[in-house]
Amino acid sequence: MRTVNLVIKGLVLRGRDMNDDDKLLTVLTSERGRITVMAKHSKSIKSRVISGVQPFTYSEFELNVKDGMYWMRGVTTIEPFMSISVNMEKLSIAAYLAEVAEEFSGESESGEDILRLILNSYYAMSRDLHPLAQIKAAFELCAASMSGYRPNVDGCRKCKKPYAEVMYMDVMNGRMLCEECLHKASLAARREAERSEDIREAVVIHPMSPYVAAAVKYVITAPPSRFLSFQLKEEDLASFAELAELYLLSHVGHPFETLDFYKALFG
Repeated sequence: MRTVNLVIKGLVLRGRDMNDDDKLLTVLTSERGRITVMAKHSKSIKSRVISGVQPFTYSEFELNVKDGMYWMRGVTTIEPFMSISVNMEKLSIAAYLAEVAEEFSGESESGEDILRLILNSYYAMSRDLHPLAQIKAAFELCAASMSGYRPNVDGCRKCKKPYAEVMYMDVMNGRMLCEECLHKASLAARREAERSEDIREAVVIHPMSPYVAAAVKYVITAPPSRFLSFQLKEEDLASFAELAELYLLSHVGHPFETLDFYKALFG
């Protein structure tokens, strides 16, 4: 059996106890996407590796690779994002972002974009750089965009009007509509779609102020290091957060347990 030695950096998305001594880690890497790592002797508080295998920790792993399975030989902590683990709201959001990142990452493929996105989000959370609602929402929109669900917010998809006092996001089509064009849409067709059992055929409409529309456009077009560099008033931030969550969930087509847990605690 051929064994390959590998040194790779990755973010621990979650860990599962295998027994009293070992853990099975889900790790997001840039080069190999999502990998599963067997971390032997990593649960004891006396273990030298325990800090590097905690969820939401960015570490450098020394691995043996045998028949596609990764076995940890050693680990060095790079960034533990300590303040996340001592704040329940941050911890709940971090778990949700990790579940989304796992959903949108694959094995044996590049995970560079989603890894950069979640690391930047954790960094902002750990240092209180932006409101938590803003970080969560911007991550959701960027993750959806990276996964092929990028919305078009250049203007109304019907009349091409760039912006109006109120615009509407046609969530399932990822397009904007002005109020006039929305009202012109066939009520019969919309009701037929709403009766469909397939969520992807449903009509989901969400209103947007010009500020929310501008924020959506900024987030999905900004460089990865700047996607959080915007501000919204409280009312607009609440609408932006509601839209981002709705947009992601509608396209994924299923709930996330970690999001349900977060909302049960913090609404």
